[in-house]
Amino acid sequence: MEEMSPEGILRLEKGLYSKTYSFEDVNYLLAAGEERKSLFSRYSNWLSSMEPEVAWKVSVVNVVGKPVHAHWMEPVPGQEGHNRLRKEYRALLDQTTVGAPSRERYITLTVRKESMAEAKAAFLRLEAQMESAFTEMGSVLSPLDGSSRLQLLGQLMGEDRWEMDAATLLAEGRNPVGAFCPDSARVQAKTLQLGNRWARVYFLREYGSFLKDTFLMELLEVPARMSVSMDFVPVSSEEAIRLAEHRLLGVETAITRWQQGQNLRENYTAQVPFDYEQQRKEMRRFLEDLTARDQRMLLTLTTVMVLAKDPAQLEQLDRRVESV
Repeated sequence: MEEMSPEGILRLEKGLYSKTYSFEDVNYLLAAGEERKSLFSRYSNWLSSMEPEVAWKVSVVNVVGKPVHAHWMEPVPGQEGHNRLRKEYRALLDQTTVGAPSRERYITLTVRKESMAEAKAAFLRLEAQMESAFTEMGSVLSPLDGSSRLQLLGQLMGEDRWEMDAATLLAEGRNPVGAFCPDSARVQAKTLQLGNRWARVYFLREYGSFLKDTFLMELLEVPARMSVSMDFVPVSSEEAIRLAEHRLLGVETAITRWQQGQNLRENYTAQVPFDYEQQRKEMRRFLEDLTARDQRMLLTLTTVMVLAKDPAQLEQLDRRVESV
């Protein structure tokens, strides 16, 4: 990180900027069949509407010991009677959730622009587009300023690092990155030591043909300070069609070679193997989605980071994560 603006825009490197937003969850599991289809359709429309040069990361963070309140629990000027009820509800929630992990959800956009001013204009445009899409899905989108982004990073590193004021750091001419960097870092076999914290990072090497809707929820049930992130990098339509056609050509070539081998054995009635036939059907359907249904191709990476107080706790959490 090279620069931060008070609005929470980070310059990660020359020409690369990011901004983070928090959003509220939508209860997809409890939705009825038609409502699920509607939610999924609106989510797909939002994915397809994102600009090709914009990459984004969806992160779900478990924070132990910090209660999280919905936006409607915040005091509203001029509503003293309702504010008293909101305060009582917040106090009751704090008592019942003490020590339990709270779940916070964020989305981080990344764009390539020539300057901070161009990046601010781009994020304003994207923010308006996302607010409309998230409202249709029944969610609420809120941008994080500089202090909030530092507090988010502090929550992952330790409770004593929550309170950070980006405006004060910038006014003093200090780089905000120093506010949350650990005092030391060591890399060991499958383990990171970040100051007085121990961490382990996992990523999904292979994706199964079917993942349950509850997969991420089961991961986040692990009682630990952790984050699950999904990175999305869009591929331009021209490049996606080229890759799909190349893959389909490879499958067709493999089938042709197999048939030629059967012909040499005078086995003229042999049927194409089921695996080849399935690959051909899937690639044709994928290519049709790109060309006829205006779908988008996204490169995706899912990572899980778990933090612990000591190596023993980390090994215990490791077994829990591996079991999921």
